[in-house]
Amino acid sequence: MALHRQHPSHSAVKGSRTLAGTTLRFGGGGGGGGEESGGAGGTRTYWWDYAKGQRQEVLVGEAPYETLRQVHASEAEAKAAAATRQNEGKRSEARLSFTLPGDPRLMAEGRITVTLRDQIPSDWRITRAEHRINAGGWTTSCECELYTEELESVV
Repeated sequence: MALHRQHPSHSAVKGSRTLAGTTLRFGGGGGGGGEESGGAGGTRTYWWDYAKGQRQEVLVGEAPYETLRQVHASEAEAKAAAATRQNEGKRSEARLSFTLPGDPRLMAEGRITVTLRDQIPSDWRITRAEHRINAGGWTTSCECELYTEELESVV
């Protein structure tokens, strides 16, 4: 991805940094309410074993465990839910936001590579892309989360 010059009317937001004309904001944190594992630890969920008539436990990752409330109908469903939550926690370890002149190639769920420094990951997944056309011209704002290939299998 080529970094373009920032339009003079765009100002840097508090907690952000302008680099090569692109506004970048970095921050951690999870997505959504409730308990968050934030990528640390594992996930515990339950499924109902109809043959035994009791609740069974499924663990993904290592302690400490975040417990999902819903009791699932099968072991496979419970494992998928736990792996999905584990993946969400891993992806939300880092976030990247930027605004640049309009680019139609940037869209939600797309993968983008941004090379800045060795300490900053370069592969990101776009979670939100907003294209704006106004008196100042066309701009694209993106919010990204860390792209990780070695995520737990959901199936």
